[in-house]
Amino acid sequence: MRHVRSRVIWCLLLLPFWGCRQAEPDTVTGKVTIDGEVVGGILVTYAPTDSTVRVACGRTDSKGVYNLLSGVQGKPTVLPGKYKIVLFDEETMGSDTQPSYTIQTDLGANGERFSATPVFEAGRVPPEYTSADTSPKEVEVSPGQNTINLDF
Repeated sequence: MRHVRSRVIWCLLLLPFWGCRQAEPDTVTGKVTIDGEVVGGILVTYAPTDSTVRVACGRTDSKGVYNLLSGVQGKPTVLPGKYKIVLFDEETMGSDTQPSYTIQTDLGANGERFSATPVFEAGRVPPEYTSADTSPKEVEVSPGQNTINLDF
């Protein structure tokens, strides 16, 4: 009788954890094509339209496939939400390439603030997709695993 009671107690203690498992991370993978051709060496950036969400980036391999990473530790998780797509061609981002900068000023109540956004040459990427300000492509990341193919 004593063994039965201890088993019942253990079952009652473990009942809240029954069926609990680690949720799958929200991930994004896909393929990038430009004019119908797969392209490698493209840095794909998901710039959030909501400032509380982190930027996520990935690089296309030789088959045009990318997997997004986010955060300081580069984890393969992306928060659900809406993102603008920004592309950089790594062929134009060599070690000797110096970007130009878009300078923005904001005359707020706290005085003048400056921000600088690097702008690289477009290369194989249509120029409008090299900045979150001008990119017309917007996607939505849903909870779970996402496959988002990008054609430009």
